Amino acid sequence: MEEDPCCRVVAHFDLDAFYAGCEREANPSVIGVPLGVAQYNPLGDLSEVGPEEIDRRLIVRPGRRGDQNGSLIAVSYEARACDVTRNMRVAEAVECCPSLRVVQVPVRHGKACLNIYRNASARVLSKLTEGLMDCALSKEASKNMLVEKASIDEIYVDLTSIVDEYMEQQQLSSHLCRMSMEHEHNAHWDRILNEFGAAESTIGGMDDSSTFRSADGLSKDELRRGSSLQLQHGLGSGSQRWWNRRLAGGWTEDEIRLAVGAGIASRARASVAEAFLVETNDKGKQPTYTLSAGISHNKTLAKLASGMRKPNSQTICCADTASLRKLFHPLPIGRIRGLGGKLGQKVADALDVATVGELAEVPISRLEGVVDEGTARFLHDISRGVCRDPVQQRTTVKSIGCGKTFRGTLAFSPRDTLAVERWVKELSDELGERLTEDRDNNRRVPQNFGVTIKYGGKNISKSAPSLPRRERYREVAFRLVQEIVSQQDLSADMGGVGLIEGLTIFAGSFMDVASGKNSIAAAFGRVVRNSCNNSARSAAQSPLNASKVSPSRASVPLGISRKRTRLAKTNFSLEEAFAKAVPDRTGTNNKAPGVCASSPPPSSNGKSNPLHRSIDPEVFHQLPASIQQEIRAAGVGGGAAEGSALPREKKSMVSGGISSWLKGAGQTAAGSARQQNAATADQTIDEDVLAELPPEIQAEILASRQHRQHRPKKVRCIDAFFGPN
Repeated sequence: MEEDPCCRVVAHFDLDAFYAGCEREANPSVIGVPLGVAQYNPLGDLSEVGPEEIDRRLIVRPGRRGDQNGSLIAVSYEARACDVTRNMRVAEAVECCPSLRVVQVPVRHGKACLNIYRNASARVLSKLTEGLMDCALSKEASKNMLVEKASIDEIYVDLTSIVDEYMEQQQLSSHLCRMSMEHEHNAHWDRILNEFGAAESTIGGMDDSSTFRSADGLSKDELRRGSSLQLQHGLGSGSQRWWNRRLAGGWTEDEIRLAVGAGIASRARASVAEAFLVETNDKGKQPTYTLSAGISHNKTLAKLASGMRKPNSQTICCADTASLRKLFHPLPIGRIRGLGGKLGQKVADALDVATVGELAEVPISRLEGVVDEGTARFLHDISRGVCRDPVQQRTTVKSIGCGKTFRGTLAFSPRDTLAVERWVKELSDELGERLTEDRDNNRRVPQNFGVTIKYGGKNISKSAPSLPRRERYREVAFRLVQEIVSQQDLSADMGGVGLIEGLTIFAGSFMDVASGKNSIAAAFGRVVRNSCNNSARSAAQSPLNASKVSPSRASVPLGISRKRTRLAKTNFSLEEAFAKAVPDRTGTNNKAPGVCASSPPPSSNGKSNPLHRSIDPEVFHQLPASIQQEIRAAGVGGGAAEGSALPREKKSMVSGGISSWLKGAGQTAAGSARQQNAATADQTIDEDVLAELPPEIQAEILASRQHRQHRPKKVRCIDAFFGPN
């Protein structure tokens, strides 16, 4: 049975003039004054400008008129009141508003650096989500709340689970309200309206003044650029009448649910404003970030509502026929989510319709004559306020791309190798930095890598067959660009066709990285402990060793000291384990009795061979005795001066010995079944994991990849140990 679409409560939150808010947090002196954020001048100075260089980036202010050739990418609402809009040239904006301050975005890698804005987005939206969860009556309801990040400054939230709990536990359903309010007020309802602030929400389509109607009729482009018509404060008379109705008998179930959702949204918005207050010289503490919100039954209506009253306001959009007729149907088709581009224009031209109401009158059979069956169903539903696209739990981006547009004289020929190499380098380096930061924050790595170029007037993408190592990003990206160009049959002298007008390098298809007990370092630690335990059990069977065990170590496995037990429990990385340059200059083993390490074999001169400085003594002494002897005999432990290179044959002996030990330890830890699965799996090892391994093991893995087709059924190499379970 299909769910009633009006059962869900969806909110869309949009940060007000977000880029301007970021700059106000960094520089509180521009709070409360008209402010614009400008793109750098692509024809001007492209030297690096950091986000912390506040004075240098404030290019327009009283007494200073800096570079005014850039265009505005964000405009504060104080500036919008002076008819300054996005995409204006800075010089034109200053003419409209002489008191305007303009901040230039940071510059890095020859292009805009948006890190300051991405970091602020993560902090603000995290606080918003926290505020929404705090409104829940139970942890279970907050866990079932869905959050979908739509862009750097907006998210969708499905509040259904939280609203359901309020309706049930606080007697807010319509039939319970009629019974409970015959003799007294519902205190919970009063709290939603007043303490939470739900009653401050505008009701879409209910206000009949010409000003409100003009704001509701703004096009999508006008909303994107910003309009002074949005700057309406207070509720219209229609919204006030809607809120002043008596709860018992005057409200439908759907209206109560939306009102509860509005109260939750209002309280969460207030928590964000309070969390990001900054001290100013003359205005006291002021908020740097505010949000506007829309509350409805689906994503389309919620997004529509959030743009109606700005800034720091919210609107409810009901889905009943009367409300849709007043608010939804008069809107231009391009204002609707999903119809703002080519599809909306195609439908408008083919059907000769301009508004949503006109589209709603077109029968589905006629729609199917213009578009495919699925799109026809979408148009039929959306014109009636029905959106079947659910809020999906997603708080991170699906892909990460670093790109640059080359307009006009900045476009270049693909034969200009220096230009191609320069921008491939800049964008590859930026992508590597962002992927590293994303992995640290979100514990994931991408699985695909590719480029998109705007060439010959169209965007063309091509992906690499596999994710390259970071140091090969430039090489692979350059090759992909050349492959795209070689596959296009274009003439370079046809009015600019054949020039590269845009370049983006991207990575996506992210996969979660195991951490904690499931990480590769933890797995290696378990193998070390298992091997030591096996050695301890062998030692315990020897009467000689058993007699030497101290009673104080009875609770610790034989062969491992208490210090070693603590060390083994640490999730140390492989890089730390094998790449520590800690030379053992004394050549003596000061470990406690019972440690699973044998005494080093004496050298020909009767002295113990010292360890090579590339071997961590603590890890070395946890290896089985046979491997210790093999490493020393191969020359890693002694016979080679510190810092000197090892002979090739000795390196291979060491690598082979460790490989054999790991193979045996893997059998002990996981059993023959797991080894067989690893042997039969044809899966590439994660490049980031590979980079953590010692150079000798990396070489062995890479060699085994090249000869994979010649490997015997029973794999005897290091990647069998690290293969999938």
